Amino acid sequence: MKLVTAISAIVFTLAAGCSTNPQQSEPSPEPPSATAELDGNWITAISREQARATLAEHGLEGYADQFFEEENFGDPEIWVYTFSDGAVAGAFRDVGDVWKVGYRAGLTIDGDRAEFHDGDQDYTVTLRWRREGDKLTFTWISDDSPGPRPNGIPQTVYDIALFESVAYEPVDCVAGTQCEGVEVP
Repeated sequence: MKLVTAISAIVFTLAAGCSTNPQQSEPSPEPPSATAELDGNWITAISREQARATLAEHGLEGYADQFFEEENFGDPEIWVYTFSDGAVAGAFRDVGDVWKVGYRAGLTIDGDRAEFHDGDQDYTVTLRWRREGDKLTFTWISDDSPGPRPNGIPQTVYDIALFESVAYEPVDCVAGTQCEGVEVP
């Protein structure tokens, strides 16, 4: 009987300390969204050797020389991508240090998957992305391009060579603007 009385006293004491109106505490900060992690301006410099090796990992090395020639691929090929408001724009440094926008797409983020919806060429490429500190990397998952481009090169070659070959780093330069003097990684 003493045990039941003791347990009842403990339960009553604990219940008395509980309230139906819990104390308000500061809300926990929301973790940054995937979009916020990706938003910003990112630069990469891709050597032909790096692009060729990445294409070889996917069994696409047979397209490397044609891709380099058709695209006047620099060595290194320098791109700045800007991710913002559900869109992505990519600009490359062309001959004479002139920057040209070479890519625009809608962007959907779902966890570690990024879907780039290219309205001009009517396809979507899906990439896995990962950010570690100041490094942003992509891994090609799939694309639904309707077939090779008019030059005979599959869209997948472009996606893998330009997105997967080398990590991206933050840069203070917006794709589509002149980026002279920007330090290239």
